[in-house]
Order: sequence, then structure tokens, then C-alpha cells
Amino acid sequence: MRKPNLIIATVGISLLAPIAQAENSIAWQFNQYSENDDRIDVRGGAIAIKKDFGTDYELSAGIDYDTVTGATPSWVALDGYTDQYTKGKAELATESRDGAYASLLFRDKKRNEYSITTTYSEEPDYVARSLALSTVLWSDASHNRSYNIGFSHAFNTALATEATTHSKDEDDTTNYLEVGINQVINKNMTLEASAYVGNKEGYQSNQYLRIVRVDSSGNRSLAADSRPDERLSGGISLRAINSWSNNFSTQAWYRYYQDDWGITGHTLETRAYWDFAPQWRLNPVLRLGSQSAADFYRDYSDDVNYFSATGFGSNDARLGDYKTRTVQMNVEWLASQEWSLNLGFSRYTQDNGLSASWITGGFVFRY
Repeated sequence: MRKPNLIIATVGISLLAPIAQAENSIAWQFNQYSENDDRIDVRGGAIAIKKDFGTDYELSAGIDYDTVTGATPSWVALDGYTDQYTKGKAELATESRDGAYASLLFRDKKRNEYSITTTYSEEPDYVARSLALSTVLWSDASHNRSYNIGFSHAFNTALATEATTHSKDEDDTTNYLEVGINQVINKNMTLEASAYVGNKEGYQSNQYLRIVRVDSSGNRSLAADSRPDERLSGGISLRAINSWSNNFSTQAWYRYYQDDWGITGHTLETRAYWDFAPQWRLNPVLRLGSQSAADFYRDYSDDVNYFSATGFGSNDARLGDYKTRTVQMNVEWLASQEWSLNLGFSRYTQDNGLSASWITGGFVFRY
């Protein structure tokens, strides 16, 4: 079962994220993620190494690992009936996932940056692979403006098991392109803007969820979650970075998303970095989001929560209409020039009943 997106990235996936200041380092991070109502629980960690080779090359690599347990909402048969169903839970078998990535960055004489990144992860029912290329091109020697381009190709396989609704392995591919511009306004402010487009083809249904279908005679039966085999998406992203003083800075970020499944989404995030004492930094984050439902989605609680004998259909809440709020508090302690420790707590809520909490922590050793 794929790891929840909430702990994969804090603000969504972007190929144009600013490149960190060059330094050799080794980092370790742990995470513990839990959903309400005894749903999904994830525990894992990650190790990352970064090494500079002069001023022109930078190599980074890492591994991550986690274990997933819990249950997911599912239709279950009513006692004593063969064609009547109610919302229940499907217990998930404990699964372990292992992943790895490697990235190489190169800078030319004008300090333009080019990078290539590959990732791989594997679990009992899912294999994910990706390759990404990105570049940062400076407009002139002042380095006040850059043009950014990123492209990724992902190839995934949903593996068939005794618990899945499909009897053979199913593949999907995703191509994603993002272009953007970064502009330094003055010594305290930088603005960023980007546009992105994605195309996913292949198997995209939830391999565990089932829906209730009703035929022309009114007979009900369970069937596999069913979604289109193509999904076109796109949107824009805007960010403002401002340094208010030597020890306090903020970021404001907005993302608009739309796809041809009928989903439109908005995300607004603010975060601050406050060096409130020597060697100590606080990083509070507030993120608000909303999205509309997919055209073929119906909630378990809807008056009509079943589907006709043919066509697409899903009860997966991730395709529903909801609003979200995420509150995070992260703290970092710079123990020395070489060592820093970090700890973070996050709380996520959806107005459709889902909530989750997760804790992260770890260290960075610079050498």
C-alpha cells in the first residue's frame, strides 16, 4: 500500500525546489504517522548523504524504509444478507517498504545548474520508479533572476496479491513538466512563479477498495474501484520569500490544481523561520487546502452511494470534496558547527472526518 502523501512532502511535489547551500553532510530522519479511527499507521526512517566534488559537482543519495499497518474504509456485507452492504473496515496486512534515490548536480562556468535524479521503491504490492531532470539557468551574471525547467518520468507497477481486486500486475506511467522563474526583488525579498502539467496513463484505481454496483434488476454486488486510465492535470504555483531581519524570515506559497477528472484544488501555506536564541530555530507552518470532488466519486454517506452496472466509480475519500488544515511546529538545535538536531509535530484535519498526526525527528552531521 502506498505511503500517505502527507508525509512524502510538506508542500507538494515540485521539481523546482531551491537547491540548498553546498555542504557535505550525513542526515538521518525518523517519522511516525497515525490516522484517526485506527486507520493507517506508518513508522519509518531515512538516511541521506551529500558530497561535493569541488565547486561544480554535487552527489547525493539516500535510502528510506517504513512499515504500514492499520485498516481502510470498505463495504462489508450485512449479517444475514447476500446483497446488502454497509460501510466497514478492511484490515490491512502489515507491509514494509524500502526505497532509494540518487542525484547528481553539475554547475557550468556561468553557475547554471543541471541535475538528474532517480528513485526506486518496493513493497509487497507496489513498485515505483522515476527519473527526473532539472535545470536552473541564470539570466545574467548578477544572479538576480533564474529560469527553471524540470521534467520527470515515473513508471509504477501495482502488484497483484490475494488481497487486491485485480488478478494481474498493472502498470502506470506519469510524465510531469514544470517551468518557472525566480526573481530577486531586493535584498530582502524573492518571488517565484511556475506552471506545471502532468499526464498519467495506465492503471489508476485503488487496488483494495470496492464499490457497490446495481444492475437493471436492482441486484447489488461488490465490484472493484474503477477510474479512467488517463489523467491530465495542470496548474500554477506562486511563492514569496521575505527576510524581515537577521533572525526572522517568512514564506507564503499558493498552488492551484485542476485535472480532467473534475477535481479543482487550492493550497495556501505560510511558514516562518525564527532564530529565537543562539543555536535555536523555530519553523511553524500553517497550510490550508480545498478541492472539489471527482466526477465519478460518491461518499459512503450520500443518499445514492452506489453505482450503475457499468462506468467509473469510487468511494475513495481522497477523490471527494473537502477542506483541509495542517499545522506544523518544527524546532532545530545547532549543537555545533557540525551537528544539528531537529524535531517536528504535525496535525492534519479534513472536514470529511479524516485526521492524522505525525512526528519527525533526526540529525544532520556536516563534515
